[in-house]
Amino acid sequence: MDNRMKEDVSEKQQSGSRIKAAEENLKLVVFEWDIKADVITLSPNQAKCYGKISRKISSQEFLSRIHPDDLPKANTFCENIQQGVLYSKSEYRILEGPDSYIWYRVHAIAQFGEDQKPVRAVGIAFDIDGEIKVMDQLRSRAERDGLTGLYNREGTESRIRKFLRSKPAGQCALFMIDTDNFKQINDRNGHMLGDVVLAEMASAMKRIMGGARYRGKDRRGRVYHIYETDSIQGGSRRESTAADGGVSPSV
Repeated sequence: MDNRMKEDVSEKQQSGSRIKAAEENLKLVVFEWDIKADVITLSPNQAKCYGKISRKISSQEFLSRIHPDDLPKANTFCENIQQGVLYSKSEYRILEGPDSYIWYRVHAIAQFGEDQKPVRAVGIAFDIDGEIKVMDQLRSRAERDGLTGLYNREGTESRIRKFLRSKPAGQCALFMIDTDNFKQINDRNGHMLGDVVLAEMASAMKRIMGGARYRGKDRRGRVYHIYETDSIQGGSRRESTAADGGVSPSV
């Protein structure tokens, strides 16, 4: 073996070692999908990333591990590849353990046969669970009041719009509750005690109403809550909260 061949072998070995190290350190999975045979082959570290899963699985077996809320995105990702889209990208949660899902960002490139139809796809999946959690924390800080943990005005208005879009033909009622003479607490006892009262009120509302409420910046002890009007019948009512697609607001 001449020196050039030795160098080529050495370089390939080093490259393979670097890829393996990246897979282990970054929780990165490389995969190849034989579209016609419908076999997805995962890199050896798949158990570390995806839990107990075979290295060779079908697309349906793989989709069965996707979080139910993310299935539409995952299905679209697979369909794009099958339809010959050259480059596809998606983000979804994959089952890692019992009731434990991890966010992944997935990239794939389709490869074509002589008839110009897609025959396989090669791709890579990155663990982005930490990134998603940081983004959720930042979003929560932007949408919620620091003292009470209730949604601020901007967060609430966003949920009101989302709620109304989800029920365009429905009839809704917005309930507003004022706490009488709340300003006097601040004036007589100081804002520190007023903050304690606000926090306790917020805690009580969470227990009683469930979901999320809105705290106004004026600190007047104002509370809003939305109900579907067709559910307020016969003395009973069903709440629609921000947490499940409805909305509300706070102290």
